[in-house]
Amino acid sequence: VLQDKKQRAKIIQNIVDALETCQKKLGEKDDNFGFLGAFPKEHFDLSEQLKFDDNHYVPYYKYQKMLSGLCCVYQLTGNEKALNIAMSMADYIINRFEKLSDELIEKMLNVNNISGLIINLIMIAALAAIGEELLFRSILQPSLIRVCKNAHIGIFITSAIFSFIHFEFYGFIPRLVLGMLLGYMFFYSRSIWVPMIMHFVNNGTAVVLYYLNNKGITNIDVETFGQTELLPLILSIIIMIALFWFVIRSHNKEFKTENTEI
Repeated sequence: VLQDKKQRAKIIQNIVDALETCQKKLGEKDDNFGFLGAFPKEHFDLSEQLKFDDNHYVPYYKYQKMLSGLCCVYQLTGNEKALNIAMSMADYIINRFEKLSDELIEKMLNVNNISGLIINLIMIAALAAIGEELLFRSILQPSLIRVCKNAHIGIFITSAIFSFIHFEFYGFIPRLVLGMLLGYMFFYSRSIWVPMIMHFVNNGTAVVLYYLNNKGITNIDVETFGQTELLPLILSIIIMIALFWFVIRSHNKEFKTENTEI
């Protein structure tokens, strides 16, 4: 059945339609807009409060897997409904993160075991990367490019908004540069996975550094890492330039191949 393209497309559409129905039904409750999962949202509360029992709730892991699956459906089939469901799911997670206090986030990062590290990589690195890239690069950036009729202006404005909403004055310029890099990566690669992976690596580095500090292996000021120390900054710039060059080169090769075929 799955080898039949029409039948496969029909099955995928039925699954997406069912997920949309579930999301709308779950969204009727207060503070539930965008939520989609086969578990009560109270499991998120338990995880955020670092309260675990024998059931070993892993809501963020399950949520991330569903989000990734919907992104794959959109990338491979162009199913707009799958993208809209993923966007609403991302909005729900972003709204949850905004309500977390600095004290609670600090408590979440203050772990010294592998299970805590994995949970933080999923919650703070992976989900934030997926949610923010879906919102800024997949939706906002193309819209602004169409409005401005200029890719560079659209990418710059998107990056400025991306940096501003984090409400951190001293980190505005570095985050603006990061946003522009992610924006250009998406623009040239034409794949949302490229900025998602880069965003995950950026967030994940901070999570891992906190973990290593808590283990006593390192003693690095994570907040200023890469800003005050010269070596990490130089390495980051070299890696970013190399990645940027590789994506543009791949894009140009693909563009030439398409023109040759035409």
